[in-house]
Amino acid sequence: MDNLTPEQRKRNMRNIRFKGTVPERRLAHELRKRKIYFSQHSAKIVGKPDFIFRRKKGRKKVLVFVDSDFWHGHPTN
Repeated sequence: MDNLTPEQRKRNMRNIRFKGTVPERRLAHELRKRKIYFSQHSAKIVGKPDFIFRRKKGRKKVLVFVDSDFWHGHPTN
């Protein structure tokens, strides 16, 4: 059961970011520190993955989605 009015829910959902979240920034920082090259948030790829590791010789393309506790729940919430 939702305890917010439709207008409050709309305003709340507008404030939720889908890019530049803390987990994404931390992962990007660690990847850069290790000189691992990647792209972020490509609209050309279905699903708009958070990190894209492009194909190189002998390697596969890898897409990474970083999902946080907000969307998936956390046992302590």
